Order: sequence, then structure tokens, then C-alpha cells
Amino acid sequence: MANNMPKTKKLPNKTEVETPYMRYHDISELNIRIAILCDEACMAINNKDYDVALKSYDLALTVAKYGLPTLLINKGVTLMRLKRLEDAIECYDAAIDAAPDKDYSIIAWHYKSMGLGKIADTQIKEVKDYVAKISEDAPASYYLKLEKMLKCYKKTVENVTVCLQNSLEINPRFKFPKECLKTCRDALKITNSLLNTVRKCKSSIKNQK
Repeated sequence: MANNMPKTKKLPNKTEVETPYMRYHDISELNIRIAILCDEACMAINNKDYDVALKSYDLALTVAKYGLPTLLINKGVTLMRLKRLEDAIECYDAAIDAAPDKDYSIIAWHYKSMGLGKIADTQIKEVKDYVAKISEDAPASYYLKLEKMLKCYKKTVENVTVCLQNSLEINPRFKFPKECLKTCRDALKITNSLLNTVRKCKSSIKNQK
């Protein structure tokens, strides 16, 4: 299957995939203005001035005709540093749409899975905090809210799984998705078990009435 995959002009190697801020490989693809903006963004990132970096990427995207996927990915990772995860995922989706082929989109799928993973981490923390506050005589409405929270977490983990599977489909030798897929499957198994328990508690309270 891998031997039939289309080749691209220039693909980032494994190290570049794991590096948050990717430099451009072929300066001829960018005009001088975009190159300057990207350098400004990189310098701002080195100084942890993520808002400044974001403005530079936004300006670059308004005039760019080439290199859009890379610009969008870099903007997405910058948004992640600002904890704007939903906005970052929108950038990764746009990068996937703008990618010239599936080989190149693996980078965007990789970062999208990371962004969704951070959202999932926040969601499960909220679940744990909520459970810690539930008393033994809690009404059914408490369990109804817990059920909704678990469903949201489950949906996010399922989306992470899709990203990882897409990465593996493009490059079956990419180790990161393989390792994370097992974690996601274990999380989904536990979540389904918790949902069943919550539904039983909710049903039990209704029957007592």
C-alpha cells in the first residue's frame, strides 16, 4: 500500500513533524513579504510573544498564494500555546483542506489529534471534579449532567481516534498514532463502562420515585 502512495516535492521528516514551528523549506515559494512575516513570527515565538506571532501569521495568510498548509499549521500551534484550542483545530482543518495531497496533510492530522487530546484532557478533568462533588443522595439531574459530560468527552476521544487513523492510513510506519490509538481505545472502553453505570444510577433514582 505504501509503495503506491503519491510523492510530494518536499516532505518534512519525522523530526520536523514533531517540531511545533516549522520553517519553510523552499523560500522561492514565498514572496519576500511573507518570508519577513514568518521570520518575525519565529522571533516572537522564541520570545514567547505568541500574540505577536499570531498577528504575523494572520498577515502572511492574507497575501500568501503558496505554503498555505504550513502557515495554517504554524498559526494553529501558536493558538494552542495561547490555549485557544478550538481555533487551533479550525486552522488544522483548513490546512488539511489546503494540503496538495494526503502525504502533506499528515502533519495537520498530527497536530489536530494533539489539539483534540488537550481538549479531552480538560473534559475528563471536569468530569472528575464534578464526580467528586456528587453526594450519595444526589438527584437524577446530577447524573443527567454527568452523562452529558461523559458523552462530550467520548465524542472528543472518537475524533482523536479519527485523526490518528487518518495519519496511519497515510503513513503506516508513523509510530505516534499507533501508540496513541491504544490509549484512546482504552479510554473509550472505560467511558462506555462509566456511561452504563451512570445510566443505571439515573434509572434507579427514577424508579425510587
